[in-house]
Amino acid sequence: LHLSLRRQRQMCIRDSKSIHTAIRTGFCQSDAIAVFLFFSSILALSGASRQLPQRGRPWQPHQSRCSDGKQQHRVDFLEVFLYYKDSMGGTAMKSTRRWQQLLLNSLAIILGNALYSLAVALFLEPAGLITGGATGIALAFGRLTGLSVSGFLFLFNMSMLVWGWAVLGKKFALNTLASSVLSPAFLGLFERLLDGRVLTEDIFLCTIFSGLGIGVALGMVIRAGASTGGMDIPPLVLQKWFRWPVSITMMLFDIAILLVQAAFSQPEQVLYGIVLVITHTIVMDKMLMLGDSRTEVKIISTRSDEIRTAILAEIDRGVTVLHGEGGYTHESSAVLLSIVSNRELPRLEKLGH
Repeated sequence: LHLSLRRQRQMCIRDSKSIHTAIRTGFCQSDAIAVFLFFSSILALSGASRQLPQRGRPWQPHQSRCSDGKQQHRVDFLEVFLYYKDSMGGTAMKSTRRWQQLLLNSLAIILGNALYSLAVALFLEPAGLITGGATGIALAFGRLTGLSVSGFLFLFNMSMLVWGWAVLGKKFALNTLASSVLSPAFLGLFERLLDGRVLTEDIFLCTIFSGLGIGVALGMVIRAGASTGGMDIPPLVLQKWFRWPVSITMMLFDIAILLVQAAFSQPEQVLYGIVLVITHTIVMDKMLMLGDSRTEVKIISTRSDEIRTAILAEIDRGVTVLHGEGGYTHESSAVLLSIVSNRELPRLEKLGH
């Protein structure tokens, strides 16, 4: 390998396209460990440093002239190896990040559906509260017939899923499949584990904790990019067929479900059910907006170059230089724009002063 690559190091190729072909099909498919050790030893002994092209730009070989005067390409395989090693390493890192994000989203969907089902089984069902969506329909069906709430919820979700697949397409159905199956499965599991046990009989506490649990659970699922299924599908179908706004039709469906449950529920349970809906809606909105807050900072100073350098070096934040003009003096000045976290804001203020 050492002798072969040493000969190829001074090889001349007239066609730059053949260089890329040789690199990708031959050089990069050789024994990666041996190549890495070989070039690492060369680099360590020589101490040479070469300026490589930026990632994302195609590699360009060195230009030289042969004795006949024609321009040729001289290939430095050490430079080629380091460049393609960097490029392939970046691709592998991006792939790893995608898998990590997919794993986190899947975990959030599973935990979100588990928390949702636990809140329903532990607080909502024992207190006889009313709620909207597919869960509200399943609770009403269970109270009227005495049959399993989780079983009816599974059948209802599957029917809505098939309808959504037929009207909205395969991609939407796959996005909804997880919650359509996990939610009734976890609900049936918790119903068997609890077996009628009640954590508290205080209807107010049941309302608050079920609202918190459902709101957090729905926020986790939606933040992970999944749909909760069930009664989310009919408004989307109506929007596609008749161009009706999704928000209005979804609200009308929820109101209709609440009114049907209110017909055979006690007034106190109906009032607490309304509080429950308001609570989990507010909590869900907060969950969707959850995250690290950032502050936009604009700095106008005669020492803008020094401040810009300090922000880049000490705080390690990006800076955008805008060009402004004084409203009274009409003097041009640089405006520094940067986005920092709340913890970094005091450090930035010290740099500005």
